[in-house]
Amino acid sequence: MILLSNGGGVQTSYMILRNYKRYQDPHKARVVMADVGAGDRDHAEYSLTYWILDNIIKPFCIEKNIKFDIRDDGESLWDLSMRKKMIPVRFPRWCTDKKKKRVIRRYMTKEMKAVRPTKKNPKGNIITLDIGFSFDEVKRLKVDLEEPHYVKSNYPLLDSKTSRQDCINWLNDNYPIIMNGNKIDWKEAKSGCWFCMFAKRSQLKQLTPFQQEEIKKFEQNGARYPEIMLKDNPIETYFKDDKQKTFDNEESCDEGYCFV
Repeated sequence: MILLSNGGGVQTSYMILRNYKRYQDPHKARVVMADVGAGDRDHAEYSLTYWILDNIIKPFCIEKNIKFDIRDDGESLWDLSMRKKMIPVRFPRWCTDKKKKRVIRRYMTKEMKAVRPTKKNPKGNIITLDIGFSFDEVKRLKVDLEEPHYVKSNYPLLDSKTSRQDCINWLNDNYPIIMNGNKIDWKEAKSGCWFCMFAKRSQLKQLTPFQQEEIKKFEQNGARYPEIMLKDNPIETYFKDDKQKTFDNEESCDEGYCFV
């Protein structure tokens, strides 16, 4: 079977909308999204991600008979972070592992009945996992030493030499985003949490009043980076405009490194 893990960003949206025939037979293919909010949209992805999901992806999948599922592990990333007094980070990317990869792998084994090959069952039940790395992101391609034996990674956009900008151009032409009466460029769509420390500084400055108040809960909770990162610096250090972020790179997460 084929599985596309939808991150809510540009590349995977393009793959669903442009190459939908690949995912139309529910007996042979599925699309799944790991919900880091576990149903709590106020503490998860950007509002644009959910707008695209509700207004474009879900209706399209229903129309084209694509089996689209949303799954989580029962606890939001926000609640886990508060409980463990941890901050989601990219290095090491523990949040993506716990709330994306593990959820997707559980979906493959429990619901798609993925099975690794054995002597008694040499074929097993291998799942072809479509990954949305675009041609200009070939640097992200590396051997996943932790990839289960029941998974075969596949990179359709690399094979077709499709760049991220190619995806953006096609999506803008065919599925324009009109949100609250405003047209939004698809380049603004990416996978990621609004409270991620490695969002662009321009995005952190656009936090809503509600989100700004919620960030204070992280501060009051004493949340800090994992010991391996910065053992003495509390979270408020990195949300202040007059402080330099750990990785001072405005485009550090422009492509949606968590899931595409």
